[in-house]
Order: sequence, then C-alpha cells, then structure tokens
Amino acid sequence: MAMHIRSMWGPENGIRPHPNAANEACFAELHVQVTVDLEVPPEPAWALLTDPTRIGEFSPECVAARWIEESDQAVVGSRFEGTNQMLLADGQVFEWVRPCAVTRSEPPLFYEYVAHDRWDQPATEWKFEIERHQLGVA
Repeated sequence: MAMHIRSMWGPENGIRPHPNAANEACFAELHVQVTVDLEVPPEPAWALLTDPTRIGEFSPECVAARWIEESDQAVVGSRFEGTNQMLLADGQVFEWVRPCAVTRSEPPLFYEYVAHDRWDQPATEWKFEIERHQLGVA
C-alpha cells in the first residue's frame, strides 16, 4: 500500500527551511501564458473560473478546493484552499494543501488569485482575462 504524505499550511506545521537561492533565481521570473478560445458568453466562463470547488474537475494536480474563512464567492479578499496531489516515483502519494486569496475580481472579465506556500507567503499568481467576442464571428 502506498504511503500518503501530507503537507499542510500554517506555522504549526514546521519551521520554514531556508530558501534555495538557485531555485529562487530559476523560478523568480517564470511566467506561463495560455490562450483558449471558447464560443461561450463571458458570464458562464466567469462562473466556472471563479468557483474553486470546480478546480478538481479540470486539474491533473489540484484534486479539490474549498472556500475557507466564511468566504463563498470570488470577491477581493475571499480565501479558499486547494488540495494538490502527486504520485511519486516510489509509489507514495504526496499531497499538499495551499491557501489562496482573491486579489482581483471584476465580473465577468478579470479574476486573479494568489496561492500561498505553507508559511502563507505568495507562491504563484493566477490571472484570468475573459475577452468578450461576438459568438460565431471569427
């Protein structure tokens, strides 16, 4: 049976190790941009993107997410946490949980949030921009 390793967020889960300077330099300027063309109005795309409980349906890594701290909608300051999993080479399942905070919310066209590391420091920033186009027109 595979062992399940879990990493939670918060200071009660261990002392923060010293950052590896080589990693900091490597990842500091890493940016990925993806454009997807969908023939749907902005409103349903917005509803899907801003509902963290749906992330697990589409992500190969984030298997679940839930609103936390009485948040229940995508407004600036609302928070959710995501549970991610990775199967390691030795068959173990590594799971980590990260808190996220909505940093920009302008329905139905802009949405941003920051995922934090286990010490509640910013780790990744996610930005979504929905462009309104006339359906059926190239």
